[in-house]
Amino acid sequence: MKTALMLAVMLHLGLVALPAAALQRGTSATGVDYVSGGVGEEEQKLLHAQRRDYSFWLTTAVRRSGAHLAGVLVRIREAETGLLVLEHRMDGPWLFAKLPVGRYEIEATLQDLALGRIEIERGSSTIHPNDRHQMLLYFDTGEAIGERAPGQRPPNPYEGEAPIRR
Repeated sequence: MKTALMLAVMLHLGLVALPAAALQRGTSATGVDYVSGGVGEEEQKLLHAQRRDYSFWLTTAVRRSGAHLAGVLVRIREAETGLLVLEHRMDGPWLFAKLPVGRYEIEATLQDLALGRIEIERGSSTIHPNDRHQMLLYFDTGEAIGERAPGQRPPNPYEGEAPIRR
């Protein structure tokens, strides 16, 4: 996993470039369409253009720096039944999913070998008809990945959108 974390760091810092074809698209066993990626400017532009097609937008980042973070395992379950509707290891910092109307519990897991631990972040979201919800989950990586100047924020796929209910 240390290799995956280092790759995520190198991708974020632009030391390794992947073509836009690296976007991961799929459909879960329960029929939820999703796309994951956001490594590099080209992928971010592609995803940004498609965000309106998805009802749920997740971004993962490093807690102190705000740097984008890949390699996070995401599980989305129906809140009432506990049914797993989507499980995906993110290959970039963004995951967009076409969740149907309903209430969901989101669990994101990062195995951090630098700290010798596993960190789990949780959240919930309710999707209404014609709705979009965003979620930002921060992780402690134990490293100052992608440090930014004070007050500088990472790129945001949601810019230009009307306010979104959380």
